Amino acid sequence: MTVFAEIVIPGPWWNKLTYLSQIELVEGIRVEVPVGRTRRFGFVSRVHRDEGSLEFNLSRLKSVNYIVDQYPPLSPDLWKLSDWIGRVYLCGQGEALSVVCPAPLLKGTPIESVSHAGSTSNYHYDLNTIFVADDRTRYNRYIEAIANNSGSSLIIFPEQEQVKQFFSVLPDSIKNNTLLWPSTGGVKLWKVWNLVRKGFNGLVLGGQSAAFVPLQQLTLIIVEEESSGAYVQQRFPFLNVKSALAKRAELCGSKLILGGRLPSSRVYLNKQMTCKDKPSSSRTFFVDMNAALSSHLQGVIHPFRISETALRETIKTIRGNKVVIWILDRKGYVGEVACEECGRTIECGKCGGIYNWDNRSGNLKCSLCGAEIAFQVECPYCRGSLMVGKRPGIDALSEIANEILISDKPMVQWHADFPKKIGESRKILECLNKGGLVIGSRLALSLCDKLPVGSIIWIDADSEARKPFYNSSFKAFSMIWESCWRGISYEDRSVIIQSRIPGIGWQMGVSAGWDYFWRRELAERKELQLPPFCYLIQIDFPGRCMKEEITSALLKEEINVMDPGEGENDHFRIWVSVEKLNVLMSALDPFFNISRSSRGFPSIRIWSD
Repeated sequence: MTVFAEIVIPGPWWNKLTYLSQIELVEGIRVEVPVGRTRRFGFVSRVHRDEGSLEFNLSRLKSVNYIVDQYPPLSPDLWKLSDWIGRVYLCGQGEALSVVCPAPLLKGTPIESVSHAGSTSNYHYDLNTIFVADDRTRYNRYIEAIANNSGSSLIIFPEQEQVKQFFSVLPDSIKNNTLLWPSTGGVKLWKVWNLVRKGFNGLVLGGQSAAFVPLQQLTLIIVEEESSGAYVQQRFPFLNVKSALAKRAELCGSKLILGGRLPSSRVYLNKQMTCKDKPSSSRTFFVDMNAALSSHLQGVIHPFRISETALRETIKTIRGNKVVIWILDRKGYVGEVACEECGRTIECGKCGGIYNWDNRSGNLKCSLCGAEIAFQVECPYCRGSLMVGKRPGIDALSEIANEILISDKPMVQWHADFPKKIGESRKILECLNKGGLVIGSRLALSLCDKLPVGSIIWIDADSEARKPFYNSSFKAFSMIWESCWRGISYEDRSVIIQSRIPGIGWQMGVSAGWDYFWRRELAERKELQLPPFCYLIQIDFPGRCMKEEITSALLKEEINVMDPGEGENDHFRIWVSVEKLNVLMSALDPFFNISRSSRGFPSIRIWSD
């Protein structure tokens, strides 16, 4: 009997290819098929037995080379989840499968046949929330939920160190049946993936990559710090792992717990919760930067401002053999480079982030994507020759700290670029055990889990909120909120917030609670029609012609298109704002056919929360 199979070939295209088969095929299994002059492995998406339902010339159809699997390698929930990701994140099921599946599976590596008859798919799930500032209290409630769960459990964390921390507090009765999901790929991940697929029934702990662990009878999913931006993947497809897990809970009929120190905008909007945790006024201090001491740097317009309060608290804490963290979320010597003639800041042509200047290499480095370019001798916008730094960065702050602080305690940096090796990290932690000063980015907050941090000082609390993104205020607020509660001995920790408008605007939420912050923030976003009230879509193109072609198609469908113009290095981008994705998906569908591979495909990023 001849059947006609629609095959999903992993790749950036959205359409499926149809092939002939003389053997009955099952949805979800892998097959090898000819694609052009090559052979590729794909997944059976749908099987037709009536050729009348097909709309093309059957004589041109090629046949399936061979069948890899007896049973589908993915459970029904993961298979349906890949289809959902492809539609919601406008990347196609093929690209979604490249995220859901380990690499050997996509390459056709044979695996042991396992039936997934026990998997559920009743499209109902139980949603609970646990938003408590104290880590120990929150972890204990997670442990209670895991202990009461009869099936398999999955809990994911935004940081790998938090996985280890949670594992260390598990009771032996749970720890003995717990699997730590590998943080990297390779042979180890493939081995563990197969182990779980064969019937592991227990608890899996891991980072974002654990979201697609092939657990059978998955009845509990916990997402810790669900508002963290770390759950949004930084490479294509830019899916939100948290949202994918919520959909997986629905497909499995699992209990879903979203937790953390504060909720995301969408969760707060849907649940309208009340914040019960507020930091005491005796340990949170707002300081006016305008009245602080100034330290000028050559070639930099804006000086550093360090208040007497910050200096006094730093000296007092260090003398008490505790750690002080100075946080400035600007790496390099200068965190922003601009043209003195036209005033424009130099932005990354790939992602729109701001370049900082690294005095070690002499290059400009994007603060978001890490792209590095040579220092710009002239302005790319007006061709002016006077390039200046606007805001000093961490390296400059370290120089100033060395000049104004006299102490025998260690002074170190801690951010994404340093320390680079595990050995270096251990040495730094050892030397800080009896106090010292850490100068770093937000990543330095992780030290609160390991060291006695007595003070956290935000050198420029406004810097994150100044960034040109719709959620900049939330990022700034969440960082300061985290510094009030994270880690050991937070009750005795002082948090000093240096600002040009201290205690005003979004900063009021630090004292009043995250429910106050969200009420104010969501009122502004609703008026401006920003997420979560709509989808904000960023579309990048490989060339000008494709940008013009797709923009024209979207405008015909009356879709709101915003064109920022051509960026650096002839970078082509548009922004789209829609309330529903189906119209946009229909308009874009013709441009993601495999026949257009030689022209390349747009890269789409969706902002929804």
